[in-house]
Amino acid sequence: MSSKDKDNNTFNKLKQFFRITKTSGATHRDRNYFPISAELERELQPETPVGQRCKALKDLSEDVIKYRLEVDSVQLLWHLTKDLIVGNKSTEQRHVALNFYCKLIKGQYDNLKLMRAQFFRVIVSHEEPEDIAYRLEMLKSLTENGKNIQYFEKEIGSFLVQWISQIDQAGLIVPLLELIVNLVKYNAASLEKNFLVGIVNYIFDLTCRVEDTQTILLSLTVLDCLPGYAIIPNEILTLFIVILCRTVNREAYCQTSWKIMKNLFGTALGHATLLTMCNILNDRTFYRDEALLRGAIFHTNMGLWGVSGSAILNCPPSIVLT
Repeated sequence: MSSKDKDNNTFNKLKQFFRITKTSGATHRDRNYFPISAELERELQPETPVGQRCKALKDLSEDVIKYRLEVDSVQLLWHLTKDLIVGNKSTEQRHVALNFYCKLIKGQYDNLKLMRAQFFRVIVSHEEPEDIAYRLEMLKSLTENGKNIQYFEKEIGSFLVQWISQIDQAGLIVPLLELIVNLVKYNAASLEKNFLVGIVNYIFDLTCRVEDTQTILLSLTVLDCLPGYAIIPNEILTLFIVILCRTVNREAYCQTSWKIMKNLFGTALGHATLLTMCNILNDRTFYRDEALLRGAIFHTNMGLWGVSGSAILNCPPSIVLT
């Protein structure tokens, strides 16, 4: 074979190689990207019959989970479908759209950008009672269950304080408490004092009227996060202590309650906590609250003498007698 033939053969092999690479690259793109076609846009436009639009959204829901959309497609889909969640639409139509948004957020999470703020505004402003579960699911998806609050750091705390009673009435308090645990762990620096005050107040109310073990334990888990990740405001310290004094009497919560109190003793509020419990024990208005007094005695004893005489607080035991 001549040198010219060898060169041609090599050239043909290179052409074949790059043709394969180009083809496989196109296949890879087709497999991972989902374009919003002109036909799909027409199906989703407000002028299209609503039944057809809902069917298109249902079909599209799985695609937005599996494939990546092109740039600005999330915003486009929002503008095409936002009229479906207004109050004059039927419950079924709103649920189809809200369910689609939940899947859109999950599937396109890394590409949401400023649409994060828009979806949060939907969660806040959409007030149809039948849709509250979808709003909560959207919030869980949008925040990665409380871990990411980018673009609405300043708004989420006040919103949750306002919303928690509605969530409780809807029987959805457990998933919201799980979200709040992560919210405190991952975003404590962004949470304002009013949020901490509001949440502790509501947890106090929960522990007074709810018997469900899971709910109480999750409420205590929220409290458990506060000494380690946030600064407990002085105005809720007494309420915080009262919750722990009452829950420590129940076997299901005793260890958790003591663990939280032990952590509280180890903070700068440790001595203030002990003084607060001493004041509770000396206050005649609490004399009929046996659970509170018994819990205060337990925590005070454990703080001063601990297990096997190992004290947690560095102060003389006589302080409780003054």
